[in-house]
Amino acid sequence: MRRERLHQLPGPHQWKKHQRNLGMSMRVERSSLDQVKKRFEANKKKMEEKQKEYDFEERMKELREEEEKAKAYKKEKQTQRKRRADDDDLEEDDEMAAVMGFSGFGSTKKTK
Repeated sequence: MRRERLHQLPGPHQWKKHQRNLGMSMRVERSSLDQVKKRFEANKKKMEEKQKEYDFEERMKELREEEEKAKAYKKEKQTQRKRRADDDDLEEDDEMAAVMGFSGFGSTKKTK
């Protein structure tokens, strides 16, 4: 039985031909000192902009708000689960009482 491969990457000995067929040149341009300095300056400016955008207090405030939302959601889910469980228990108790032939699970003691 022959396996058909949809897409196969070229092996190590075929990479050069493959990249040349895709239109890539295999030669790397030599950078001058001025080009390297300009690139460093541009990267440094990018990093400074990112640091300015990052405000610690604002981030902490956002995290607190997210935690509060998560707690409220979790609490709501828990109360819904409890309500469903209570409703199911009451229905089962009523059904059980009807099957057993009496109206409830009360005590036999008489109250004053």
